[in-house]
Amino acid sequence: MLSDMEATYIVKDGSLVFTTPHKEKDTLSPRLYPVEDLIGDNEHAAVRDCRRLIEVTKATVLPDSWDDYGGSCTMNPMPPGNPRALLVSAHHGMHEAVQEFLDMLRLAKSADPKNVPVSIGRPISAMEKKIAAALKSPTSVNFEKTSFDEAMRSLAKQHGIAIVVDCRALDDFGVDPATPFWRKMDDVPLEEVLRSMLDNLELTYRIKHEVLLITTLDEHSQCLDVRAYPLAGVMPQPRRKYKARERYADKLVKTLHAVIEPESWDVAGAMGVAQPLLLEDFDVLIVSQLPEIHEQIGGLLSREEFRHAKWIRKKDMPPKIPPGGMGGTGGGMF
Repeated sequence: MLSDMEATYIVKDGSLVFTTPHKEKDTLSPRLYPVEDLIGDNEHAAVRDCRRLIEVTKATVLPDSWDDYGGSCTMNPMPPGNPRALLVSAHHGMHEAVQEFLDMLRLAKSADPKNVPVSIGRPISAMEKKIAAALKSPTSVNFEKTSFDEAMRSLAKQHGIAIVVDCRALDDFGVDPATPFWRKMDDVPLEEVLRSMLDNLELTYRIKHEVLLITTLDEHSQCLDVRAYPLAGVMPQPRRKYKARERYADKLVKTLHAVIEPESWDVAGAMGVAQPLLLEDFDVLIVSQLPEIHEQIGGLLSREEFRHAKWIRKKDMPPKIPPGGMGGTGGGMF
């Protein structure tokens, strides 16, 4: 509702205050985030790990808002000489994102090294799980000169979920929600029904804030998900060989850039980012990308060739990906 009015909210002095996104980002407050459980125990390791943690956080979590990228939010180790926490000065939305990011890292740290690197994102609510299940559930429609708005309301009612049309984005793109539809489909997944209706209009959908949001492809491309991929089962051992781990992580990122939607990454001038975070007690790959690209990354990292037993004898380098190995996303690079 607020996005249609280009508005948002902040919590101030115990009250909910409605404001503009610009004002919200100007309202900074300090907050201390303990990270003792994520960084090394000794002073040298703690300083090194905090530095890496800050660098990766700023590169992947709403980067345009940080001071290093021209924004106003700041993050510093506390105390500087032997850090045990991060002092963050940021707006309400950034504080939420930082807390989600640190919680995600804690889950990644506890991942079983025997398992393949499954992506870990922000916690998914019960409603969002319901929406994801609804997208796979059978759907029948018979729209005859039905407006786009009315069709979305009908689908929402049929599945008991909230479907919200991003009217501002559609209006900017020149799509009229009153556009009539003719569509008859029987017993097919809801996601297939939506694709058949949205593709011709160059629209798409995503699950966001417990609703199914209908928006433009351009707007969708601006909304990246940050996820962590635990690397315990694929990194060189023993862990004290930091240089070997660093070389492997660098090659792994280059592999992603080469074989998974190459034009979608920052090295190609796009928004996608992949950053290895190598800490004293665990290693993780942080990726900011579109949900559909995360699915491809998960498929790549689950390949048997990436298990350390397969490549550790090859000078700590990731395995080659054969041409077409990712379903047409590109060939190998090594």
